[in-house]
Amino acid sequence: SKTASYFYRNSIYSKIHKMKKLYVKKQLDLRNAEDIPDFEFKEFKRHEKLLLQACKDIKNMNAVTAQNIKNYILIRLVTIFENEVKVIISYVIDNFSIKPSQILGTSKHEINLDYDVENIKKENLTTGKIIASLTGLAHATKLDIVLSNINKVEFFEWAQDIFRSSDNIYDKLDKIFKKRNEVAHRLGDVKYNQKEFEEEVQGILNFIPRIYIMTYINLKLAEKNLDSKTEKLLASLCRKHLLLPLSKFKKITKSHKTKNG
Repeated sequence: SKTASYFYRNSIYSKIHKMKKLYVKKQLDLRNAEDIPDFEFKEFKRHEKLLLQACKDIKNMNAVTAQNIKNYILIRLVTIFENEVKVIISYVIDNFSIKPSQILGTSKHEINLDYDVENIKKENLTTGKIIASLTGLAHATKLDIVLSNINKVEFFEWAQDIFRSSDNIYDKLDKIFKKRNEVAHRLGDVKYNQKEFEEEVQGILNFIPRIYIMTYINLKLAEKNLDSKTEKLLASLCRKHLLLPLSKFKKITKSHKTKNG
């Protein structure tokens, strides 16, 4: 679409498509996979509520305390984002039987023979959790590659059209992730005023369940020959969470499908 094309040309997002290589951890460590919880949004909602309340409380703090809390909220926000996206990715890999090679670009990976061989058959370990643990998703380019590979679209172009957003989603995430690194590792400070900061935090939190909804609807539609009950469910999810009729979702998605889609 014209909207997606405009943002694609005028964003750092456009520069990554010539370098579509996903860098993953060189060695599998199942302890990272075991740390990924099972899929459910209840815990996310709890974290979301606490974080948004902390944003509102800033106005009652002195300047020094307010600055420290803003810095904390940003670090916490990115941690919540990465953890929840790992949960979402592990869930869709397992439930839609997505091959690891589709995500990673390879079917081979190193393992730790002393630990992994003994523990890989644990009940709480799944293919999805193992694959999700291999990528650092608090990084806009890595996130784009993984979600693009799962959905067989150029993910952020697709999301831009689905949300009909005037903001550039890729650039906003990239900026937040880089600011988090600056605050956490180089003692930087969050510079947003309270209203801007609260809007940024809310926007990132809103994006998390939408990643799942978009991906779930897309992968479910790819199964073909859906019964009427499933079609109605997808249409309901689309209207409620994406504010789109399912027919429009299908049309936008089809226009963004990659060669392998």
